[in-house]
Amino acid sequence: MTLKIFSATFILITLNSCNTDTTKHMTNKEFKESYNTAVFTTKFVTTDKKDITKVTHEKEDGAWQFFSNDHFDNFEDVAKIVGLGEIIKMDSSILELADMKEGYVAHRNSKSDKWIIEESKQP
Repeated sequence: MTLKIFSATFILITLNSCNTDTTKHMTNKEFKESYNTAVFTTKFVTTDKKDITKVTHEKEDGAWQFFSNDHFDNFEDVAKIVGLGEIIKMDSSILELADMKEGYVAHRNSKSDKWIIEESKQP
């Protein structure tokens, strides 16, 4: 009986430690903004569940914007306003950008890539 309990426990521990879920990112960073802070995104991110590949932190007003690779001509046609917590729930790797300064932009090709952070070239 003891051996069966030990085996079951060992298997459970092994399975938990082999978790390969790449959506879980380990970071100690947290946004200074609360999770109910309104942020801008698009229907491609919220409805179509596309990967977030570009994040801006606006210098003028401190607003956060979260985009996918999808092209659009008119932001108002695809714009969505959601809480910051909803964005983090969709993609926890966003926490890696929590300390990104205002006036900076982060981009990547896909969710599996590392973020590249640069100063925004927009005036």
